[in-house]
Amino acid sequence: MTGYFLIYREKISLFPPYFNSFFSHLSRKNFLIYLDELHYGNMHVLVIKNSVSYSVGSNQYNFAMADLSSTTKTWKIVISHNPAYCSGGHGEDANMKTMVTNIFEPKGVDMIISGHSHFYQHNFLNNIHHMVLGGGGAPLYTPSNASYTLKSVKDYNFGIGDVTYNSFSLKVYNNYNSFIDSVRLTKNPSIVNENEIVANNFTLEDIYPNPSNPEFKISFEIKKESDYKLELFDNAGRSVGIILNKNLTPGRYDERYSTMSLPSGVYYIMLSGNGDFQSKKIAVVK
Repeated sequence: MTGYFLIYREKISLFPPYFNSFFSHLSRKNFLIYLDELHYGNMHVLVIKNSVSYSVGSNQYNFAMADLSSTTKTWKIVISHNPAYCSGGHGEDANMKTMVTNIFEPKGVDMIISGHSHFYQHNFLNNIHHMVLGGGGAPLYTPSNASYTLKSVKDYNFGIGDVTYNSFSLKVYNNYNSFIDSVRLTKNPSIVNENEIVANNFTLEDIYPNPSNPEFKISFEIKKESDYKLELFDNAGRSVGIILNKNLTPGRYDERYSTMSLPSGVYYIMLSGNGDFQSKKIAVVK
């Protein structure tokens, strides 16, 4: 696979040391132990090797459960070759989806970075960002879009990550260094599931009143015409309501939403569209 990455040699040379890439099709007989976890500052990275069993009850499955249960790092990232959620290409991976449901979601994983399908795709489901960076040099596939897909691009790609005490960002470029997409998460280290994302195509304002009952108002400004969705999620990342889902032109918008049917608790409102998304936290008190 080395030849595929020659186009990136100048950028890659800035970030030594080198190690085997779990995005590529490596032999089972390589020289890395597959039960692996890494630390970078306050980020914990779990590596899943898909050429070795990772089904329920396997050594790798049990290792992942124990590993993510023991870490106290603010950021939790999983790296695997096969994506759990992917629209187009090789599609979804059943065993990875099981790990997501049984381990990664309950243990507060923030992002899963994978390859396998030869394109770029950003998926978001149940509070986890599923990033497919599969454009390493092999012939490209044509991606499609599922309900959980935020952005799909048929292009060669690579990502550059940056982590601080309370933020994590990933910027994605093609092989000509043209910008494709970015994600920036911020988190209060004492609150595991609170993420706020900075968007370029709109501005999402604070919710009023907050705490809220029997309704709240949320305002936002659209900078570029596109299809937008304003959605409400509970604290487990489950969708509990669609506030808005339509094409919007540039301008300011105010939306009201009744909380009468919602139990007391913490919720998140996410505005997404044109490859961007941003969330705000709200408490419902009755």
